[in-house]
Amino acid sequence: MAFETLHYMKNHQKGKSGFMALKLDMSKAYDRVEWVFLEGMMKQMGFDIRWIALIMECITTVSYSILVNGDPSESFLPSRGLRQGDPLSPYLFLICSERLHGLLNKEAEEGHIRGVSICKKGPRLTHLFFADDSLVFCKASIAECQNIQSVLNVYEKASGQKLNRNKTGLFFSKSTPPHILNQIKEFLGVQEVKNHEKYLGLPSLVGKHKKASLRFIKEKILAKLQGWKEQLLSQAGREILLKAVIQAIPTFAMSCFKIPTTLCEEIESLIRKFWWGQRGNQRKIHWTKWSALCKPKDRGGMGFKELQKFNEAMLAKQVWRLLDNNDSLFHWFFKSKFFPNGSILKAKEGNGSFAWKSLLKGRDVISSYSPLGYDAKVSILIDHDNCCWREDVIDSSFSPHEAALIKAIPLSLDNCVDMLFWPKNSNGLYSVKSGYKLLLECELNDEPSSSDLSLSKKVWRGIWNLKIPNRAKNLLWRAGSETLPTRVHFRWLSKLAVNCSSFLDVIQLTQDHNNLSDLFAMIAALIWARRNQIRVGDKVNFDGATFSSKALAGLGAIIRNEQGLVMAAYTHSIPLPTSVETVEVLAARSAICLAKDLNFSKVSFCHTRRQGNRVAHGLARLACNFSDYQVWMEDVPPDLYDVYCSDFP
Repeated sequence: MAFETLHYMKNHQKGKSGFMALKLDMSKAYDRVEWVFLEGMMKQMGFDIRWIALIMECITTVSYSILVNGDPSESFLPSRGLRQGDPLSPYLFLICSERLHGLLNKEAEEGHIRGVSICKKGPRLTHLFFADDSLVFCKASIAECQNIQSVLNVYEKASGQKLNRNKTGLFFSKSTPPHILNQIKEFLGVQEVKNHEKYLGLPSLVGKHKKASLRFIKEKILAKLQGWKEQLLSQAGREILLKAVIQAIPTFAMSCFKIPTTLCEEIESLIRKFWWGQRGNQRKIHWTKWSALCKPKDRGGMGFKELQKFNEAMLAKQVWRLLDNNDSLFHWFFKSKFFPNGSILKAKEGNGSFAWKSLLKGRDVISSYSPLGYDAKVSILIDHDNCCWREDVIDSSFSPHEAALIKAIPLSLDNCVDMLFWPKNSNGLYSVKSGYKLLLECELNDEPSSSDLSLSKKVWRGIWNLKIPNRAKNLLWRAGSETLPTRVHFRWLSKLAVNCSSFLDVIQLTQDHNNLSDLFAMIAALIWARRNQIRVGDKVNFDGATFSSKALAGLGAIIRNEQGLVMAAYTHSIPLPTSVETVEVLAARSAICLAKDLNFSKVSFCHTRRQGNRVAHGLARLACNFSDYQVWMEDVPPDLYDVYCSDFP
């Protein structure tokens, strides 16, 4: 509502007088709350005496001490204020704000403050409060400013609050005459802002450059990721941080705005890099695609949020509010302008703000799960005169199976009013979780898969429900989803079970024996850790090649164990450097990065003549056949197999 009103004011050019919005900033808002005022407000609002006594005891028993040169001084008791960071403080501050709300409402009822209406039959907004973020709307005139000033003076005197005029801002509509604008600024002693500051942490006005306006979300995520030492975290630890912290940062913005697709992709790129352990410009191999990681855990994924779908599910929540809560100011505000004679599902964009246009993007989530249409009602299926189902209508609208189920439902003896119902939740109410799940299921159902997924779901759930450390669960997931840096993926374990064709089958076999699941998981984790520790005798060969006609250079590397068996092979095409020496240096660096990415703890490098470096040279020559880097685990490309075999006596 705030974003839509400010958008209306920005484009309002008609009329002799304009409108203004005053963003209030209270100086030390929580610290200046008078306890006597708060107690009086709770009594006036009808709180029980015992409850008030408990709240006041929580507030008045606080003590503080100040650090002087690093040493705490003697504690002292405050006489007013609410503690910052206390989960109770925002609610108590809202109780204090009720007095300012009442004073402004009284002025509006008496006609002293007109407020702003975005259309003729719409409600007039005089103020919008959210904790200590406050917006006051009125006509741009000295008379109304004097009335607002008198209200603020009364509120400040009673509550202890103090308006910070240096941080308080004014925003005027385009229709405001310049001389009136200057008089108001001088009277209030407040600065004007052309593009209104952020409200609730989001830009109040979003123009054509939407990505630039919302880029602060990516910057905030990047700053948070750079502050973590991911090298000290296991992959299970990174999973928790990504889900609990990083993917929660854009949540509020996504409930108001449709985030640009490119910005979502950039944020997901940051998340992917952190998940696979990449730091700075260092490249890490991503062993599976992002869409696979976003699948639910019972479908073989990691349950990360796909941001664009989550954004749509969040916006659909606002659409549901407009459909379900017809008595709210929120519904009245938007209905009066955008869909006065219909529903939000038929509304048009019109001359709305970015917030309104974003909200409309969530309609498809709601309407997509209504096979009979969004306005279909149960009452059309009932013969109210005879209190029975209209079987002909039911039979023509539903399949035989569905029709039989409907006709078996007993009807109420009273005339019941139809109500909105979301079938994905048992309580009939829409939730972001169910909306996101619906979008995800629609995409997964389009993918080719086994006809019966119940067995694989049972296996995956069994993995995540094991009572073992998260790092061991993560190892089983990587082995089962074939994202371990090995070609066979523990396939040698399958020899213990003749009928097992994959590691996931082995896991399923162990789950059939309840006493073996945890033991097997821990043994597998220890084997994998030991495997990486004992590989200390590996050798790396690398080489570079140039392709002047294509302006490309090729890098190649191969890692062998003590027996000469290949552990990994690598090739990469790059733009042609300025010298052959640079190509060789880059080849050496890529070989080191490959060994590090694959967790080879110790490798040795030594100079070898061309005759002993033929495989690496061949890999470098093959680079021009690929558009990007390629890695072969415990194997070499088919074209080099004969060269590789010739190295053995």
